[in-house]
Amino acid sequence: WRKEWARWYLNGAGDYAFTDNLGLKAQLFYDNFDNKIATYTDMSFEEIASDGRAISTHDNSLLGYFVNPYWDLGRWSYLRAGIRYQRDDVSIQSNLGDPWRDYAAETFSFSLEDEIRFFEHLRFVAGVGYNLYRKLKSGRSVEGPGDDVDTVDFQTGLLYTPWSFLEAHASVGRKTTFPTMRQLYGEPNGDPNLSEQTAMLYEIGVDVNYKPHYPYGSFALFRSDVDNLIGKKEVPPDPTDPTSPEWKYENVDEAVLQGLELALSWVPIDPLLLGCAYTLLDTEDKRPDRALKDLDFRPRHLFSVEARYQSSFGLSVNSRYSYTSAQKYEEEGIAPLRIIKTLPDRGVWDIHLGQKFPFHPLPDKYVEVFLDVNNILDEYYEQDPFRAAPGRMVWAGIRGEF
Repeated sequence: WRKEWARWYLNGAGDYAFTDNLGLKAQLFYDNFDNKIATYTDMSFEEIASDGRAISTHDNSLLGYFVNPYWDLGRWSYLRAGIRYQRDDVSIQSNLGDPWRDYAAETFSFSLEDEIRFFEHLRFVAGVGYNLYRKLKSGRSVEGPGDDVDTVDFQTGLLYTPWSFLEAHASVGRKTTFPTMRQLYGEPNGDPNLSEQTAMLYEIGVDVNYKPHYPYGSFALFRSDVDNLIGKKEVPPDPTDPTSPEWKYENVDEAVLQGLELALSWVPIDPLLLGCAYTLLDTEDKRPDRALKDLDFRPRHLFSVEARYQSSFGLSVNSRYSYTSAQKYEEEGIAPLRIIKTLPDRGVWDIHLGQKFPFHPLPDKYVEVFLDVNNILDEYYEQDPFRAAPGRMVWAGIRGEF
């Protein structure tokens, strides 16, 4: 179904220190995607729908930069600033012969953060940021791109290190998330009327790293109170239209996400790392007309276990198993007749094999031959209703750093 699926990108980064305490980090990036996707009439994948016209084209480019100056004034002030710009351009042709629709948006952000070290073991961090989001093109919409959106966000936090192996932290912040081009205009799931998502974020946690070859880990409790959360809702498919969506993006007026995160790692011997991570997620959709009180498509339990081996002669092996619990969602309809459905739980196993060949006399520069296999057991699962997720996928290639 991927008639064409091409991506190329450029990414450049630099770090310059004017003095021991004053410096600048910067990054420039450009991504380009050219994609053609076909819709077939049946599972034989021989006949394209709509008399061969059901080939949609999605061309997307992304241009942007980050600039991060910093100034260390000692114990009472460590200033860090952030300047970010990003422009997205998308051109879509729904079917062969259809008119093209052009979309564009840009985001500008400026942030300033200061860190104060009151005592040797206690640090206070506070920051504020300004964000501007502009829709420049909105296809052939008669309503036009819409008004610009600007927001002011903030975050404050305390970090306490009573001993060298233990750090505790607590933070409060406000964050704005603007809808992506895919969420706004992606076919068939986008909604051009999506609003930005705002959230108050609370977190408290601890990190422990005692000695080499001892287990180390982290634990955190979190809560997010979200307005206009960008989520997903089920849309009953149209049996007469093979391109009709199974779900669409939507704004949820008020929602709560809270839970805990736990991560443990252990290096029994230097080349080998063992790790596991667990997330417990409790959600609430506060819309009064809901039959399901949880947010749609949110798993309650996430668990992963991983083993990594990195030899002194360049061989690397990485094996990771990820488990996602069942996800409930509410069928579209009129309350209280709505039906609560479930996507079953799943476990997916991925592996990576690689061999690096260093450039002499520059051992940190190398060429690597690699093999990656995702979903090695070819587990069947659905991330979205009635749509199978990718099966076993294999990549083999060569990459280099120089």
